[in-house]
Amino acid sequence: MLRTELATTRKKLEHLLLEKENAEESVKKVQKVLENERMQLREVLKQAKMKIDSITARADTAERAHLAEKETTKAQAEDLRKKDLLITQLKEEIDPEAQAGSVQRQCH
Repeated sequence: MLRTELATTRKKLEHLLLEKENAEESVKKVQKVLENERMQLREVLKQAKMKIDSITARADTAERAHLAEKETTKAQAEDLRKKDLLITQLKEEIDPEAQAGSVQRQCH
């Protein structure tokens, strides 16, 4: 009777050890899957960060170019205004009476 109980207990113990090994294998498989997913997520995050950095750099470059163009346009407008003023002055020097008449006609 004792031998029978001992044999039954051993079989139960062997069965429990086998279940434990199966559970440990399952845990290892799950851990491996999780580690692979973490690596993939890290790669996706790395690529996303690189893309964001690239877009940010392009936006900064475009903003600087826009500001430079704005300053150029402002300078060109001022230069054009000065040249128009110079043209008017030169016309008055060439023919002051004709310009005076032209100014009077424009006023009326």
